[in-house]
Amino acid sequence: MFERIYPFIKITFLEGIRNKVAIGVIVFSLVSSLANIIIINLVAQDIGKVAIDFALSSFSMTGLLLILFACGSSLYRDIDKKTISLVLSRAISRKEYILGKFLGYLLTLLFVSAISFVIGFLTLYLIKLTHIRYFTSPFSGIFWGYLFSFISFV
Repeated sequence: MFERIYPFIKITFLEGIRNKVAIGVIVFSLVSSLANIIIINLVAQDIGKVAIDFALSSFSMTGLLLILFACGSSLYRDIDKKTISLVLSRAISRKEYILGKFLGYLLTLLFVSAISFVIGFLTLYLIKLTHIRYFTSPFSGIFWGYLFSFISFV
């Protein structure tokens, strides 16, 4: 069965990466990281907590934006362009088609979330270097918390 859905997974993943929404979500992640650096300079106390909260919320927002805009319109685009009729006329079931689309967009979400994770973590590391006295917990604890939030999101 995997041999039959693998082409759908690959095509959906490549379509999701080439989609302008995915690029826009990555740009949003970069902009929110820059905003995090700017906002930290405006906060008087609890800089570490504000930086971590802002990074985690922007990380969650990037995944949500990708799911809503890129994945939500995929089936509509296939129906509108009559791609789904061509695919379903072949010897493939609807279950396999939907499963292939789902797994392809799951890989896209993992890829974009990993990029957003790296951007956010580097931002937190930069903030930690510039405002070291405001971070009460060791940085490895911040990394593990950020990593577990990445895993729980995906």
